[in-house]
Amino acid sequence: MDTAFLGRVGTAELAAFALADTLFDALIVPVVGLAEAMQIVIGRRVGQRREDAIGPTFLRGMLLILVVSTMVAAVLHFGAPIISQTFSQTPMLADRMEHFLRIAAYGVVFFSLSLGYSALYVGFARTVILTAATILLTGTNFLLSYALILGRLGQARLGIEGAAWAFVIAELVTFIFLTVYTAAKKVVGRKQAVAVRAATAAPAFGPLLRLSPPVALQALLEALRWLAFFVIVEQVSEQALAWSNVVYAYYLVLLIPSDAVGEGTHSLVSNLIGQGRTGEVVRLTGQATRITYIITAPIATLALLAPDRVVALFTDNPAAPAGAAPSLRAVAIIMMLVVPAEISLAAVAGTGATKGAFVVELILSVALLTCAYIAAIPLALSLPCVWISLGVAALVALVLSYRWLTGKQVKHV
Repeated sequence: MDTAFLGRVGTAELAAFALADTLFDALIVPVVGLAEAMQIVIGRRVGQRREDAIGPTFLRGMLLILVVSTMVAAVLHFGAPIISQTFSQTPMLADRMEHFLRIAAYGVVFFSLSLGYSALYVGFARTVILTAATILLTGTNFLLSYALILGRLGQARLGIEGAAWAFVIAELVTFIFLTVYTAAKKVVGRKQAVAVRAATAAPAFGPLLRLSPPVALQALLEALRWLAFFVIVEQVSEQALAWSNVVYAYYLVLLIPSDAVGEGTHSLVSNLIGQGRTGEVVRLTGQATRITYIITAPIATLALLAPDRVVALFTDNPAAPAGAAPSLRAVAIIMMLVVPAEISLAAVAGTGATKGAFVVELILSVALLTCAYIAAIPLALSLPCVWISLGVAALVALVLSYRWLTGKQVKHV
């Protein structure tokens, strides 16, 4: 949505947001690591029928997330000028990035705690409330972005600053909703809360602190991978960066089914292992991949058959269809490799082998950036050829993840 609205403000805003958004993703990785670790542990405890351990895991995890996210918010707010100037060679882009990051920092804590709630409900396999929360988040962000980015509904036209404020307010509203629901439904009961005070450390903190660093490093690699990718594309031209942001925005849409099913696979794999049903992990991964293909196919087909219309959703720049459509078609085809790679990698992490998942992510990142750099700089190939590096990376990740899963390397959590 941010890309769609900013694409109607200007090319500079569209390009700046590509860098700012990936920088934001890179800086919040410690929180992502903690939330993913919570999800693995909660899923494992559900499978082991150790419900009394779920409350301590959740509440201590939320405490860690609160502390870490507060520190990240401070770094993001006060370090925005240095961070922006470091990653952009263009003063105008750096200035717009700084304005976005300074404001977005206020929403980091709310965003992070909502991730903690997501880990709880996905681990429990009670995700209906997350659908309601997502609808609330999306609706709030859409309305505020329309008003603040474009200056509608009687509001001033704030451009990229409006995108930041829309993010902050939408995350606050969603956090309040999830907090009220969790308290009203007593998801974490009084007995479990007492267990937190009684059992002081190791049972609750140990697995979280052991699992979260590799997960955080994996998330950091993913964020830095795309940041480096956009930095490479920026060397080509500002227009190439803007068109790549459009392609990346739709790639994220294409990735939604993989992310959703991957989260479920992540927890279900941990649950199966907790039940001692390790032999069913590969079969579950295959089923999840087939489901994801079915959901992704219509979205990818739209990009193949009508790429100009897809591009028009994100920007009204008349040059955008010619600049972005060929790359969009390439990415739609590449999803044939991305889908099984994402699901298999989620399954690897669900086994508790977060270090193994990190190694796969590292090799994937090296493959993507090496191919992108060679295509964009020495060979000076077209933008679609640069995006084909995504397919090479996905193939590498798929092969490595499948070999890990068939090796049945399961970690105790």
